[in-house]
Amino acid sequence: MAYLGVKYWARLYCPEVILGVYSPDEVEQREEREINPAPVQRMSVQEITSEVSTRTSAQESAANVDAVADDLRERIDTASSVDQAKAIRADIESQKALLGTALFTELKNKA
Repeated sequence: MAYLGVKYWARLYCPEVILGVYSPDEVEQREEREINPAPVQRMSVQEITSEVSTRTSAQESAANVDAVADDLRERIDTASSVDQAKAIRADIESQKALLGTALFTELKNKA
């Protein structure tokens, strides 16, 4: 600390003593730190409405999955032969991606 104090005092009050000799920290250019965060990008009306339509389509697909599951449950309950049960099981297998894991497992175990 004493070194820095002497250095600053010499620069300020008697620069001729130092004769233009600089230490590396005096020569390096200091960069300013960015203290303000980058501004948030604004959304357009079109982007907002597209998000609403995406949510609406997701809700519609959820309703579609429920309708398919209810239809399969009804078919399982009304099945009277082994061949009908096998056909229902094949339908359940073909719609595995649409139903999801929980519904697929439930319907598969019922059939």
